[in-house]
Amino acid sequence: MKDNLADLSGQLQFNQNTQIDHQEIDLKNLKTANGSFDIPAIMAVIRDRVKQSLTSTAPSKKITFQPSQFDFNGKSARQAGELVGSEELRLLNAEFALASEFDFSRITSHRKGVIGKIIVKIKRWLLRSILDFIKTTHFIPSRDFAANLIRFLNDTSKYIDARDAASFWELIRKIDVDNTKLIEKIERVTVDQMGALRATEQDLSSKIYGDLKQLRADLDRSQGRLAEIDSLSSTILGLEGILARLSKLSAEQNQSYASKGSALADQKNLSNSDQHLLEKIQADDLSYLLLENRFRGGEDAIREHAKVYLQYFAGVSGKILDIGCGRGELLSLLKENGIEAYGMELDGAMQKICLDKGLKVELGDGIAHLETLADDSLAGLIAMQVVEHLPQHQLSRLIKLAAHKVRRGGRVIFETINPRSLIALSSNYFRDPTHLSPLHPDTLAYAAELCGLKVIEIRYLSEIASASKLQPITPEDAMPFRTFAALETYNQNMAKLNEIIFGPQDYAIIAEAP
Repeated sequence: MKDNLADLSGQLQFNQNTQIDHQEIDLKNLKTANGSFDIPAIMAVIRDRVKQSLTSTAPSKKITFQPSQFDFNGKSARQAGELVGSEELRLLNAEFALASEFDFSRITSHRKGVIGKIIVKIKRWLLRSILDFIKTTHFIPSRDFAANLIRFLNDTSKYIDARDAASFWELIRKIDVDNTKLIEKIERVTVDQMGALRATEQDLSSKIYGDLKQLRADLDRSQGRLAEIDSLSSTILGLEGILARLSKLSAEQNQSYASKGSALADQKNLSNSDQHLLEKIQADDLSYLLLENRFRGGEDAIREHAKVYLQYFAGVSGKILDIGCGRGELLSLLKENGIEAYGMELDGAMQKICLDKGLKVELGDGIAHLETLADDSLAGLIAMQVVEHLPQHQLSRLIKLAAHKVRRGGRVIFETINPRSLIALSSNYFRDPTHLSPLHPDTLAYAAELCGLKVIEIRYLSEIASASKLQPITPEDAMPFRTFAALETYNQNMAKLNEIIFGPQDYAIIAEAP
């Protein structure tokens, strides 16, 4: 017992961090009357020394708090939430337990009989008394101290972890609030920037649209000027051809024709020779040739337009008749491709142009000429821009004669202005004063079938350039559905208007003789 208490006094010494004097406790003065150690007195001495150390005014005697190893750069010996589940605290809770009851049956005596039993009882009573004393004075306070210490450590670790958790979630909340404010600020800045960008975009769009509108107006004026220049060029070329032909006549012949023609024009009764002379002068009237040169287009343009008909007469053996052959653009193409063809023309000036080109063209009425031909004598027949000049009875007569005079399977083609195109009707049709009535494609096709022809195709020609039509609006990817649907309807309506206003300017009835 004495040795144990000496060890205890040796352990009740504070280290240098606690600043308590390193002095041994005098145990000789701490004994009771029966010679045992006075434990409460020893603990009282220890308490006094601790109080003296705590109440000391000297700075070196104060007990200072030493935190766990912590690096303010973010490194610590313990992480948040680790204390409650630490191995040390687990061991303290697991190992805390009272000592088991002492087994008094182990106390025996080597003496036999009654004396031995008495000795055993005395030993057991003494041991029980000593154990009760030690338990009361030492083990129970130690147990309570250890229990309270462990309970305190548990509560402290829970408090620390709860505090760390609260701090953590408060930090998370603060970060979330800061992020929300930052996002709101970014959104405000983005909205402001987008507003400024859209305003700039609208300004640029307005300026570009205005510039494009002005540019389109200038372009339209330029195209109008170019069209006037083309018309003027065609007129000049026609006049050059006319002057070249007129130069072949002598000045005396021209004077004779002019003087005699003016004298005969006022007379009612003319001789056969004078009538022939007057018809010749009238045949040499240049007004319609000048009209063709100015408004229908140059010979190169009409020649390019007429190329589409070569496929319908390719490989045909026999004569092709071109009624109203004009300046002979189609006849020239047929001749170059080895297809035999000739023309009929009422205008003497145009006939002379064809004759100068070496083409076979007769001066006269095409319908009257057909009446002189035998049935099935022609391999094909074409009349370009002719039927709109004819009254109804002559048109029916022309179609019927074509059905009889062209042999079976031969192509019969009638080209005219397309009245379904408003721009063609308002410009091309009414520009020529010799036009009598426009013919709808269905009407002309019906008239051809009624007179015995087999209509194979209605071919639309002279398409207007896309740049000259009403332009659709291209939808954007980010466009709302309602706007996209409205835009699609708008583009469909634009397509319908383009078909009505800017449709093909001409069409041709491609038929086959029965």
